[in-house]
This record gives sequence, C-alpha cells and structure tokens, in this order.
Amino acid sequence: MYETEVYIKSVKENLPQEVWDGFLNTSKRIERRSILHWTEHCTECSMPECFKTCDLYSARIDGKCQRFVNGIERIVQTHDSDTIQILKIQFKKWGVLSTQGNNELYDYKEIQQRESRDLKLAHAIHIAQPKIVRKKLSQKRYSVKKKRIIYEQNTGTAIPDAFLLEIFNPSDGLIPIGLTIRNDDEKYSKIPFQYRIELKPGYNKEIIPFDEIAKRIKTELQYRIDITPEDINSETPLYFGVTEFVQLKDYKTADNKARKVKCVVWDLDNTIWDGILVEDGVENLELKKGIK
Repeated sequence: MYETEVYIKSVKENLPQEVWDGFLNTSKRIERRSILHWTEHCTECSMPECFKTCDLYSARIDGKCQRFVNGIERIVQTHDSDTIQILKIQFKKWGVLSTQGNNELYDYKEIQQRESRDLKLAHAIHIAQPKIVRKKLSQKRYSVKKKRIIYEQNTGTAIPDAFLLEIFNPSDGLIPIGLTIRNDDEKYSKIPFQYRIELKPGYNKEIIPFDEIAKRIKTELQYRIDITPEDINSETPLYFGVTEFVQLKDYKTADNKARKVKCVVWDLDNTIWDGILVEDGVENLELKKGIK
C-alpha cells in the first residue's frame, strides 16, 4: 500500500519482459505479507518549521513537502497488471521512502480487499471540493492509516521469514540504497538496523532474514523503516515491487542456506592488505587482489 490519499496517478509503461517476470515469479512465492503504508519523506525533515525555511520545499495537497519528482506513480502494464503492484519513484534531493513499521501478516484476499477500499476512498478525496477540504481529508486519512498500522502491530502470532525488497533499476550503472529500521523510542535506537544494497542494472531482489532485524530492533514496539538512495539522479526512476515483510512458500530451502555462511577475519595486516597499518600508515597500504 502507498500514499493514495496524496497520489493516485497511474502511468502505462511496458517494462522489459525479464523484469516483469522477476516481479511475477516473486509474487507467486509469497504466502502472506504485511500491509505497510509507504510515504514520501525527507532526510533533513524538521517539519513544520522547514516548510518555511527550506529552499527545496514543494507543497503537496496535504501541505507536506514533495520529495519525489512526480510523487508515487502506479505502473499499469499491458498484461497481468492486476496481480502485482509496481510503484515508480523519482527521488529528489534528500528524498526518502518511509513507513511506520508493522510485521503483521495477511493473506492475499484480505490484502486485495484493503487495497481496493483504500483506492475508492482515495478517489473520493481527490475529487473533493474546495481544495482546503481535500487537504483536510488527506491529512485525516494519513493519520487513520498510521494509527491503524500501530494498533494492529503484532496482533497475530505469525512471524515473517524476511523483509523482501524488489526494485527494477533501469539505468546502466549501480545505484546504492540504504535500508534503515529504528524504534520510535530513541533509547532503543542508538544502533538501528542498517542494510546497504547496490542495485545492479535490471531486476533486483533482496531477502533480509527477519531474525537478523529482530536482533537489533524491538519489533513488538513502534518502529520506522526508511529506504534512501545515495546520490541518485532525479531523472532516474526506480520501480518498486513488493517491499514488505513476508512469509515465503519455500524460504527455508531456497533462501536460508547461503545466509548462514559468514566470514570473520582477525588478521588484517598482510592478509587483507600488503603492509602493516600502524607501521606503514594508511597511505602506504595496498589491498590484496580480489579483496574489494
């Protein structure tokens, strides 16, 4: 789910077949998933004061700052467009894709019903007159969604396998993005869960084990999730598929084996690099071939 109370624009695009197949094949593996409310945010936000002082402020219909070029756009494909949801986003400077955290899981039928109701309400908001009424309704809808996510947090007993992130990078180069998950209460977020991904050109899928996140974050308490590209060009769009906590049909066999393998290196001097750090200095060290 996304910010339909602000953006309901759909755009027709024919994504490459191999990319569309990647999104479709992943959706078929999902048994249950969360329903997060993804919103537009800013790395330097100090609202509402920054609305008056920041040169980059651009007002949305709800008065908040627009940090995506065209907001959040839903992709309509010529086939199979009802089975999955792809969101197109072009990040401006400091733009962040953000949501209130909730790892509660739902089956496909309930997800469809909720998203259908949400779109109907969104259409009603967008045709409301005058503009001040649209603004108030949009603000109210956002508040209701956020409160519902917090209220429903951990009401069930199902534990996700992982946090799934799938993104199509249409550019020819790598695009680094950062995933940060932190508790709302600062005393639990001195060291948040952080995960860095380098998006290669084409379809990307990252499956982050939930137990790794739970080691750092108290998921029974309120928390937030932020996805932040690093130095991305505002003309380069990213296409987001499922960006949710999930239970996968074949998670144990397909994904979990490789993630149990780790490497711990204790001896760095003349192992990772040629030279001795404290004697030779950083400028005289040279990484061994293949290490980077």
